[in-house]
Amino acid sequence: MAAAQSSRTAPRRGSPRGPYRKGNETRAHIVDAAAKVFAERGYAGGSLRQIAAEVGVTAASLVQHFGSKEGLLNAVLRHWDAMAVQPSHTDRVGIAFFEGLPDLLRHHMEHRGLITLILTLRAEATGDTHPAHTYVRERQRQAVDEYSAKLAEAIARGDVPHMTDQQVNAEARALLAAMNGMQADWLIDPRLDVLALFGAHLDVTLARWRDGRVMRG
Repeated sequence: MAAAQSSRTAPRRGSPRGPYRKGNETRAHIVDAAAKVFAERGYAGGSLRQIAAEVGVTAASLVQHFGSKEGLLNAVLRHWDAMAVQPSHTDRVGIAFFEGLPDLLRHHMEHRGLITLILTLRAEATGDTHPAHTYVRERQRQAVDEYSAKLAEAIARGDVPHMTDQQVNAEARALLAAMNGMQADWLIDPRLDVLALFGAHLDVTLARWRDGRVMRG
């Protein structure tokens, strides 16, 4: 009988309660607000005071949660990584990965603020003293590596003819640049049918690959 009462009153694991849960919610609100401010004003132009005003807390509270402005930026970047991932797309093999890029683009468009953030940081963090410089450079490297690996996979499977490593790298970079550029155009003019525009570009690219008409690299 006592054991039964103990099991009823014991807190369930995995369900944050009280101050701990409230603290997590506050951190999430702060990260959302910081992403918005950094997207609109850049890291240099966005202040802790502006972010705190968005959430309704003090700047000292932000420091308490994240240690510094740079610590908050790192939390925002981790948030971007989590939101940008679409596992169902990255699991696609060979040419199917590229055929699914419009779905990935649509996923990004559903998180407009985060697209604005990453494009703003890409422009702002070209200097190696910017706190996001290493992140932006590494993220670009990972994207090129992923697209190159998927294209090499498509070649190995016979989806497209042989390319040299230099050609694979050039094609991967060009396709990424087209997607990033079109997303930037869409942010400037939301009336742009970026899905149709990118889809047409992708069709031409895939047809060119299949015909063996590739960049010199």
